[in-house]
Amino acid sequence: LTSASDYGSNYVSYLQARDRWGAEVIIIPDAYGQIDLDELRKAASHPRARLIAMNHVPTCGGLIQPVEEVGAIAKELGLLYLLDACQSLGQIDIDVERIGCTMLTATGRKF
Repeated sequence: LTSASDYGSNYVSYLQARDRWGAEVIIIPDAYGQIDLDELRKAASHPRARLIAMNHVPTCGGLIQPVEEVGAIAKELGLLYLLDACQSLGQIDIDVERIGCTMLTATGRKF
């Protein structure tokens, strides 16, 4: 499961997982750049759901995703949660325990 505002480069890996291993990629709609939490919860409740992968701060719009709420949904439903913090690490405070992500990706060249 991913956000409609995720980075194009991330979609490449999602589509590779689909093509190589048969993963189903579900893109959750967003409202003005932020993921729709109700739609996420519905999709995440599907018995085949395994992973929520999304960005922290979309490059377009400068909004901050509701990552703690997403973390709570992932924890409640027993899903892995990958947060891409490439645009946010070093710019805003990030507490992975508070966010509740299973994995976090970032790059050191942005800050």
